[in-house]
Amino acid sequence: MKSNWNIGDYWKGKKLPAETKRKISLKLQGKRAWNKGKKWDQKTINKISSSKKGQPSWNKGKSWSDETRLKISESKKGQKPWNKGVPRTQAEKDAISKARKGIPAYNKGVPLTDEIKKKISAAQKLRWQKREKSLATKQFGQ
Repeated sequence: MKSNWNIGDYWKGKKLPAETKRKISLKLQGKRAWNKGKKWDQKTINKISSSKKGQPSWNKGKSWSDETRLKISESKKGQKPWNKGVPRTQAEKDAISKARKGIPAYNKGVPLTDEIKKKISAAQKLRWQKREKSLATKQFGQ
């Protein structure tokens, strides 16, 4: 479908008036994009791929400001991950297991410092104290 809004070179680099934008928006509502569902042939895909080779990605070297990071963080709070509660099939589990075979854990062979050992020890002692306390209250009904 050809667009009815041929705005030409005159408007290049300029902003459309708000009223014109509204009219275009109303006119296009409910219409499918002209390229929706179109498939590219392999020749076109290869041409695009070769033209992009060696170029850095559009966002390389860019970083978000602290304000933007905070906005993203706030918007994500309370959202459930898309795959939470979705069980893996046995085939998926086997594929993951096979891929991980022979790869050591990320921290294997990394010695723990004395400071870290003390933190782990303190956390475990606290955990056992809480457990013993909860068992005692369950036993005696206090």
